[in-house]
Amino acid sequence: MKKIFFFHITKTAGTSLRNLLLKNYGENQIYDSCANSRGPNAGSDLLYENNLDLFPQKNCFMGHYRSNILPIIPNSFFRFTFLREPVSRAVSWFYYLKKSNHFTSPLTLEEFFFDVPIQSKYKKTATLAYFKQATNVYVRSFTNNLGKDINFINQNNYTNAITNMHYYFDFIGFLEKYNESTFILSKLCNFDDIFYEKLNVISKPKSYRNYRKELGDELFNQIISYNKYDVELYSYARNITKDFYKNFISKNLEEFEKSKNTAS
Repeated sequence: MKKIFFFHITKTAGTSLRNLLLKNYGENQIYDSCANSRGPNAGSDLLYENNLDLFPQKNCFMGHYRSNILPIIPNSFFRFTFLREPVSRAVSWFYYLKKSNHFTSPLTLEEFFFDVPIQSKYKKTATLAYFKQATNVYVRSFTNNLGKDINFINQNNYTNAITNMHYYFDFIGFLEKYNESTFILSKLCNFDDIFYEKLNVISKPKSYRNYRKELGDELFNQIISYNKYDVELYSYARNITKDFYKNFISKNLEEFEKSKNTAS
């Protein structure tokens, strides 16, 4: 199997992917930044401090890294990330925070997207920091700007994100194409076990039309406005990988169908 580096962005099927990687590499061969740090991005610092020692020791690296880790990853590693439709990811992020009791006071989805970014009482609070993770997180992640102000992200950041995505990643997976993505990933990395767990939370991905109907025009447009560049990046990534996905599945159709039928 190949040595791999999984650049995990929150709420993009990371738990399911971790299970797939555990099946193939085992706990001893995996370095997980989330399990080896006290902060959400501290694993990047640990890798910087020990990169010459850690990379030869492990065959699989995963976690919520900052993008400034990408240039030091050895070329021998297969580097990949997963994306999710931005409105779906932003809404899922809110409900994850709510379920995990991350908010100091109760918030509705509407309050999260309308009040948090503008009301002074949220300034310099953890809630505002969480909100940034619901705004253009792909562009932020690919350009090392996760902590910057809400309105910081611009067209130049988007262009740089596209450049970095092309340069640093060997494969882009999509939560909405989870079956196809994990099958292709398994084949490209020569996994022993490609019979992954089924992903249940998005078995029927919603279209923008369905999200607009469910959320209402005002809230839907508000979420889109805070994820303008992620919407563009996601669409771009889907378009440039469409033919590759189609051709790969077509050439391995029998094995792909078998993997779906035997998934646990």
